[in-house]
Amino acid sequence: MVFHMILFLDDGEVSLEDAIKNYKDWKGKPQQNDVKSVRQATDDISRKLAEEFLKIVKILHPDEDFTPEDCGPVDINPIAMQYSEAVAAEVQQSQESDDSEEIEILAPLIKCLKKELLQELTDIKQLRSRAEECVRNQGDLEASMSKEPDVSKILEVRKNVKALKSKFRHKLADKKDLEESDGTIDENDIQQVEKDLADLREQLHGSLVEEKIALEELAVVAADNFPELSVQYPEFGLQKFITSNGLVRQGWELLYYSHGEMEKVVTSSQGEVAFVTKFNGKKCLLKEFSLEDISDVESFEAQAAAYSRVEHSNLMKLEALFYDK
Repeated sequence: MVFHMILFLDDGEVSLEDAIKNYKDWKGKPQQNDVKSVRQATDDISRKLAEEFLKIVKILHPDEDFTPEDCGPVDINPIAMQYSEAVAAEVQQSQESDDSEEIEILAPLIKCLKKELLQELTDIKQLRSRAEECVRNQGDLEASMSKEPDVSKILEVRKNVKALKSKFRHKLADKKDLEESDGTIDENDIQQVEKDLADLREQLHGSLVEEKIALEELAVVAADNFPELSVQYPEFGLQKFITSNGLVRQGWELLYYSHGEMEKVVTSSQGEVAFVTKFNGKKCLLKEFSLEDISDVESFEAQAAAYSRVEHSNLMKLEALFYDK
């Protein structure tokens, strides 16, 4: 295998500072005679032509001592033709010299100025975008400062959860009273209590799901504008909920699961037990850990949160983590 590396070389572009300096130097210096040789030839022919015209003047206006031999032959046409050609060559050479130097000076300057202007336009667009973002942020901040976060939903959900827990515990007490009664136990009464417990358990599961949704919404509000919510309402357990990726649930207990539906599937050498049961109408695996075997609870929760963020078809999704006596 051959490894090829491509490097971009500097094309020797002139900086804006150097281009401006070159332009000022060019404008400030006296015009140089880049066509000296051509102009010298023109001057020589011009003098020859002038001499021929002087001969004609002497011939047309002779003095007393004039003789035709003093002037010699006069031949203006070829000299005039040479002079015309020399003047044309000088003009062309001078124009070419001036144009090439002007292009050499102005081309880099124009390129640099164009580059600077494009950069200025880019900067203006970025500044305009930042300004619009600042205006939006200002509006959001003003809106958040002028109103309190709405916690009415979670308060209502928690109130309903508390009421259902109370009913559930009272119904458990009724069941215990029936079972411990000295008299004859009516199976119909027991079945009715079990049915009531199942109904309350189902309602409680639904309310616990609603509480999770309300906590998720509140976590977003806290992250966006109200980070003090977790301190202002410690009873919500919001901070623990956020750091555990929504796993740790306060107020959950093992008795909210139907023991009659539980099926033991795993018992490890460390005493860990797993059951198959149902929550909110869905089958789930409930695994039990002993806190005596966990040296660092926060580390345990962090590992659980990290596991919950992994998505793979061969991994069971971790839904919740709660502590029970």
